[in-house]
Amino acid sequence: LALADSLTDRPLIATNLNRLGETYFRQEEFKESQRCYLQLLHLAQRTSDLSETQKAYLGLSKVAVAENDYKKAYDYYREYSNAKEAFA
Repeated sequence: LALADSLTDRPLIATNLNRLGETYFRQEEFKESQRCYLQLLHLAQRTSDLSETQKAYLGLSKVAVAENDYKKAYDYYREYSNAKEAFA
């Protein structure tokens, strides 16, 4: 990830952040998973990448459900749906 960042390879950084978020989620390390998804969201919004924006919001929604924060999960899922509609 550091190498990709130094090379400014945004698609590779986004892919790695998404995979890290998924991995941390599977290991039930929800704070780390959330951190990765928030970084992915920030990158996706800076580059106007709707596909990565969708992935970030969906991941954040799953993390919120795992943490029993259903309001936040719903809000993230709505953002995911909005990004999905805009991408279509």
